[in-house]
Amino acid sequence: MTSKRDADFYWNIATFKVSHRLGNGQLQKQGPDLSVVWRKQVEDTIFRVPIHGFIKSSELFEGMFLLPTGVDQGVEGGSDESPIVLDGYKEKDFKALLKVIYPPSDGAILGEPFDLTKEEWVGVLDLSTRWGMNKIRKFSISQLSSLLSPREKITLSRAHSVRKWFEEGIQSIVMAPKCPPVEELLPLGADIGIRLLWIRDQNARRPDAGILPLALSSLKCNQCYSTMFTKPMK
Repeated sequence: MTSKRDADFYWNIATFKVSHRLGNGQLQKQGPDLSVVWRKQVEDTIFRVPIHGFIKSSELFEGMFLLPTGVDQGVEGGSDESPIVLDGYKEKDFKALLKVIYPPSDGAILGEPFDLTKEEWVGVLDLSTRWGMNKIRKFSISQLSSLLSPREKITLSRAHSVRKWFEEGIQSIVMAPKCPPVEELLPLGADIGIRLLWIRDQNARRPDAGILPLALSSLKCNQCYSTMFTKPMK
């Protein structure tokens, strides 16, 4: 009599070979059900994890891993020698994401928080945003909110479409007792920096009028002058 496979605790295993190179990340091809390999081509770091966490976290991975395939180890994704190729992502970001998808059991049992640095949480936010891992994205935003400076909030809000960070960063700079040094505003771009200084000046002249609005649609890239925000932020 053939034994059945438990639906929850019979896991397929994925081998990920990751490395960083210039360019945008690309998910290439799916591997077989029993073993999937993910490859990056510079740092050459191997990770071997169950695929169920990726399937549950992302429709992208769900569609990739649940397509019917053969079990031939020669199929791309079936072994370390024939991996699925992913370009343009960093090993440290991928490892940080794995820490969130597969947290240590002892930490979960004791209710301990995730032991990630600010930079690691930024990496988690980046990958979860790119790969449509909405719950992980939302969680990483909540973890980062208390760790970021106003300038970092503005910068990361533009990169990852987090509206509340943009608004919080603007408000913090405008309402700060002292004007921030110009050097701190330069990385935001001349357009935003000049507008922030103008708003501070106007608020100082009219202290009871409240903070003047800064429309997202009015912000332009300081290099190409195109609109910075072309899609809704949330």
